[in-house]
Amino acid sequence: MLALAHPRSAVPSALVSEAPVLRHVIDARQFDRAWLDTVLFPRAAKLQRTPTSRLPSPLRGKRLFYLFYEPSTRTRVSFEMAASLLGASVTGMDSHEHRPEDERLEDRIRVLNEYPYDFLLLRYHEEGGAARAAAVSHVPVINAGDGPGQHPTQALLDTYTLWREFGRLDGLRIALVGDLSYQRSTNSLAYLLSQYRGLQFYLVSPQLLRMRPEVREHLAESGARVEEVRDLHAIAQDVDVVYVTRAHTSRFEHARRFETHAGRYAVDRDVLDRLPETARVLHPLPRGRSWRPNSTTIRASRVSARQATACMCGWRCCRCSPLPSERRWLGPFQREREGGVGCPQPGLNLQRTLALTVGPQTRACGCSTT
Repeated sequence: MLALAHPRSAVPSALVSEAPVLRHVIDARQFDRAWLDTVLFPRAAKLQRTPTSRLPSPLRGKRLFYLFYEPSTRTRVSFEMAASLLGASVTGMDSHEHRPEDERLEDRIRVLNEYPYDFLLLRYHEEGGAARAAAVSHVPVINAGDGPGQHPTQALLDTYTLWREFGRLDGLRIALVGDLSYQRSTNSLAYLLSQYRGLQFYLVSPQLLRMRPEVREHLAESGARVEEVRDLHAIAQDVDVVYVTRAHTSRFEHARRFETHAGRYAVDRDVLDRLPETARVLHPLPRGRSWRPNSTTIRASRVSARQATACMCGWRCCRCSPLPSERRWLGPFQREREGGVGCPQPGLNLQRTLALTVGPQTRACGCSTT
């Protein structure tokens, strides 16, 4: 269940008014279908249609700090642009500017909380890092990817892209292709899409890089049909969406050496020719050898969806225990917070509205070539 609370005052813009507040963005499972269909998708679409010169500045005076333990181009730049276009200032530390062993993550987050930042964008190299940070943070923490765990804003942007391209999410036939064991983007996307009806998932990967059992079980329990295959060419004519993961070359090649029968996982000219005319191919990039056509049509809408979610990111100063529905995602790390922490700025309103929309960093690629 998504932890939502309505802000005390509306953000001064028709694009972002009456926005609910997001405490943290940690796990794709915290978002429900009603919020996606009635809040995020329409708002992101409206922001996307609005010329940048006419965008409101609901984040004017707000400060975003990014803390990246892994390098990033698209995620960091799209968040920077989303925040800047809505009036916020952005600063931070990239992975080459610090070392994980220099300081515990929790201590670093506590120190950052002592500065007047309004939200923290965290990319961590180990699974569970975002939950650990949120458990000790007074301000919203946005998970920009944590090891092989999750990348919820990537899933928001990918899901928004599919909604925009097809006008629906129910009944889609989706092939998730590549390294499905260690790629956080497919974990989050599977969790998010599982709320829709009549879905067919084809999991196309080497045996050693199968999707995690807990994610497969979640899909099955949601009512989706799930089939594991080794040959993308064999099912290309039966899918609406091909989602190709960023494959770690050495890991992927190692896994393929143990296959009894060689699988086929690349999007090549033959796959494109077999796809239905209305099909779409998505890739979180960089594409590497998993995408072989010499020229493809690539469309991106990363910023509007990230704007749309950030507009709804907020925090409560109080004693800073999470909303009940958030406890599920903070897990054991919440124990550090159960005693409560005094508000560092007691004069502030108990709720604030940040206008950042952590919305999609969408990367949609049309299946046609030029």
